[in-house]
Formats: sequence, structure tokens, C-alpha cells
Amino acid sequence: MEKEIWYQKLNIYFVGFYLIFSICLITYYLANGRLYYATLGLGGILLLLLPAAFERVCGLVPVYQFRFLLYGFSFLAYVVGLAMQGYHFIPLYDKVMHTLSGTFGTFLGVVLFYILKHGRRVQQQDFPLVAIFSISASMAAAGLWEIGEYLVGLFFPCDPQQVALTGVSDTMQDMIVCLVGSLLWLPFLFRYYRKQKADFLMGCFRTFLSKNLSQEEPYGMEE
Repeated sequence: MEKEIWYQKLNIYFVGFYLIFSICLITYYLANGRLYYATLGLGGILLLLLPAAFERVCGLVPVYQFRFLLYGFSFLAYVVGLAMQGYHFIPLYDKVMHTLSGTFGTFLGVVLFYILKHGRRVQQQDFPLVAIFSISASMAAAGLWEIGEYLVGLFFPCDPQQVALTGVSDTMQDMIVCLVGSLLWLPFLFRYYRKQKADFLMGCFRTFLSKNLSQEEPYGMEE
């Protein structure tokens, strides 16, 4: 578990950077009378509580690689994308992050599948059901995100879905690239079940297995 110790230390520095950066951002927006974006900055800080809350609700032992993934994605997607308006000012940043959200959401779907599965044992024949479940979970999350953007545009003086410029095109493109992100990662998921070869995400999943799920051989796979 040397990697876990390393990530535990890395998280301390990254969370510190995340907090300082967000506080500076909030201060800047408040000083310029931009309360809406200051509120978004505060929301980014609250996202730091999600990993610990998720672990507590599900009765899980902390996995620091998993936490780092959540912190990093929250910073890029929310703090940079929303609070700093990166989706508006950085070309294609919106589409890149929605593609990554498809990959990351599918990975979280795999984790959720085994949290919910009776016995929590990883078996080779799980792959078809895991693939369908995890991609569906990712697309459901994408749909909820778009619903959230619609509600924000409904109640605040902004247009996060760019309806005025693109109609439904921006929303549909976001959903499509999210699906692309899910499908691009599917071969790596298949390789894990077929050959037990793990990429970075499935390596994180293996650590999650060894610390939380009931398996005699946490790094193995039942036939």
C-alpha cells in the first residue's frame, strides 16, 4: 500500500492548493460585486466534502487514490470550468471535460456496481452487466448535469447551455461526447475482466477492492 501512502500525502497538498485557490477566487469575485460566481466558488469548496461523505454513507474505508481522482476532477470540471468560466473562455474545454466525465462516470459506475452487488465479488462473467450498468450510470449523471444547467439558466441571469446561440445543439453534443468518453474506456475495462490487466483507473479499483470489498483474493478474479 505504498502508493496509498503517497496519495494520502499528495491529497493534503492538493486540497490545500484547492482551498487557497478557491478562497482567492471567491475574494476576487466579492470584491468585484460578482456574487453569483462567488457562490460558485463556495460550491467548489463544498465539493471537497463529498468523498468523505460518500465513504461514511456507504461504510467504506478511505481510498486515497479514489479521493485524488474526485478532487482533481472537481477542480478541473467545477472550479476551472464553472467558477473560472473556463467553459466559456477556453476553446473546446467544455467538450474535453464532458468526454472525461464519461470515462470517469463509467469508472464510478463500476465502483457503484460492486458496492450494490450482493457478496461484492468480482467475477469474469460480470463484464456485460458491469458495462451496461456503468455506462448507464455515466449517462444518467450527464443527464442530471444538463438538468442542473437548465435550472441554473432558469433562475439566474446566465445561459450555461448556450440555448440562445445553439438551441439544443450544445446540450446534445455534451451528451454525445460523454458517451464517447464512456465507450473509449470500455476496451480497458474489458481487458481487466479478460486478462486482469489494469490501467490507472482499474488499478485504483483494485486498491478499492482490497480495502473495502469482500474477496478472498482482492487482486484476483473469480471464474
